[in-house]
Amino acid sequence: MQRPEFSGSHRGNFPFKMLTSNTQTLHAHQAACRDSHEQQVDVNTALVSRTERLHITTLRLRAGFLHLPFELRLMIYKYCLPQGHTINVTKPWILYQAKQMLLVSRQVTADVLQILFSENTFEVPLNADGERGLIRNFSLYSRSFMQDLLITAVPTGNTYCNSEPDVSLWQSMIPHLKRLQIVVSQPIPPLSSMRLAVTHWARWIGRYLIVFARFLQESTVVLLDANDRKPTIDIAKEILPAHLQIARLARGDLIFLRGVYAAHGARFARMLQHLRMHPGR
Repeated sequence: MQRPEFSGSHRGNFPFKMLTSNTQTLHAHQAACRDSHEQQVDVNTALVSRTERLHITTLRLRAGFLHLPFELRLMIYKYCLPQGHTINVTKPWILYQAKQMLLVSRQVTADVLQILFSENTFEVPLNADGERGLIRNFSLYSRSFMQDLLITAVPTGNTYCNSEPDVSLWQSMIPHLKRLQIVVSQPIPPLSSMRLAVTHWARWIGRYLIVFARFLQESTVVLLDANDRKPTIDIAKEILPAHLQIARLARGDLIFLRGVYAAHGARFARMLQHLRMHPGR
């Protein structure tokens, strides 16, 4: 079989054309690769740029007030909220001062309640509708935040003998307390009715102390100021836990006219003596 013969021009041009064609194909492929690589670089750059923008946006969102640690929020709250006060639950002015902050959000409400009820003492006058004041002015949720409670029992006539403790109310607060302060002013009636008055008093205050003792925790600090009146102290020691401490409390100084209030007590005693000596004036 004869091999095909090519003319001189064919023999000289065919390999060159093949090489030229391959070179052009290679260049085209390389150009396509470069374009593809550049497009991929552009896509990656765009993705990185978008990711960075999202990251920055996320950081900005996380820098909001509620994303701060609670310790930092606490420092800020303390410039806006009252602390270290004794608040009478029948007239809780503290609620009006913090009312606007309580409406911001659930998280702010929880923060504010925790500060208000842990940094202030709440006074419950048993003989002045203290229990009704608690129910009327504080929700069950709010009462659960109270940590320092001051109970004052001051006889005002015979009405105190008829009140009964609201067990469910005290159950909602007593277990959460860190400190329970009790100021008890025993009645000092004329000698002719001393025994009867003290008996009624013991029954009345005893009912409340029994309820307190029922829900008190071992970790709760319990302080009693009875102005050294033995009958009341004996009742308290019999009912309240063994870690009860007999103390002299600031509210007791006011009620018993001691310390800085002693001068007012002496002035009041002189006024009463003057009225007895000069009736009708």
